[in-house]
Amino acid sequence: AAFIAGDPSFRFPGGESMAEQRARTRSALAAVGAGPLPALVVAHAGTIRAALADTGAPVPPESALAHGAAMELPL
Repeated sequence: AAFIAGDPSFRFPGGESMAEQRARTRSALAAVGAGPLPALVVAHAGTIRAALADTGAPVPPESALAHGAAMELPL
């Protein structure tokens, strides 16, 4: 339930927490934003959820994110 809800303190055993993943994603997107734009970033659903959380958008369950879908995020 915590994973589906995007609880920042959730972590799989031996893995990073959602908060740690958000920090890593934020750092990577800042590097992309500092480079030439527009830019294309290809990522898995967990990274997309982390990026959405940082924009203040609702965080959908991973199963709600369509495979191969394109979405625009502000950098």
